[in-house]
Amino acid sequence: MTPKKMRTGILFLAPAMLFYCFFVVFSIARVIYYSFFKWNGLNFPQFVGVSNYVRLVNDQTVLAAFRNNLIAIAMALIIQIGIALILTISLSNCKFGARFFRTVYFVPAVISGVAVAMMFGQAMNPDYGLINTSLRLIGLGTLARPWLSNSNTAIYAALLPQTLQYIGWNVIILVAGIYNIPDSLYEAAYLDGVSNLQKTWYITLPLLWEVIQICIISAITGSLQGFTHVMVLTGGGPNSATELVGLLMYHRTFQWLQFGYGSSISVGIFLVGLLFSVLFKRYFSSDKIEY
Repeated sequence: MTPKKMRTGILFLAPAMLFYCFFVVFSIARVIYYSFFKWNGLNFPQFVGVSNYVRLVNDQTVLAAFRNNLIAIAMALIIQIGIALILTISLSNCKFGARFFRTVYFVPAVISGVAVAMMFGQAMNPDYGLINTSLRLIGLGTLARPWLSNSNTAIYAALLPQTLQYIGWNVIILVAGIYNIPDSLYEAAYLDGVSNLQKTWYITLPLLWEVIQICIISAITGSLQGFTHVMVLTGGGPNSATELVGLLMYHRTFQWLQFGYGSSISVGIFLVGLLFSVLFKRYFSSDKIEY
């Protein structure tokens, strides 16, 4: 690249980089800065060192919220990515209408999370919701319950919308990966009399593993940042049964005006997400398969 082309590239990149640095990098730096202070957003910040972080690791409310985030991660890995894989493999064998179904699966991912949560909230209404009404119609009324106000079911019911909404997002990523697998491998397997299940297990999944890793890391980090759906459906109740770390950060920061402690929770979410990602790449990555 010539110096002139390099200067031109820098010139075009400069506005975007300035925008990114001001609104993202600067914001992150300010959050880290305020995490070392006690501040209510009004008075002058009081430096407290690592006291907010000491409080964070000893706060039982945070630990309880983190357990709910672990449930969110498990649901995302099992339900979200599991269903996305099944749909992707089905689409790869679909001879007609594959583009239509990809669009249908992706549509929920672009809908507002608030709208999706409100729709599920109506469906889970204990009196006239679709779920309980359907159970009563088929004679299973004993299974009907207040899904979002029962402490035993609230966390799973509140996490279900965000888990299902982004299945289509993973489908698009996985479809892009599966279309990069050479057809010659499947043709050779067909000539050898390999069944569809064997092709999936021995060809598709190993060659798709790098793409699946992207989906897994995205699901983990997204679950740690979960907020919108639970906020709309339960607000963290009943009795903090559906409290997530992101929701707890919001409550501590904007309702209790503990901006310093809320900032430390934000930094904690970032560090845990980074740790999960690094450990996953460290222990579950495999050598790139050449074909």
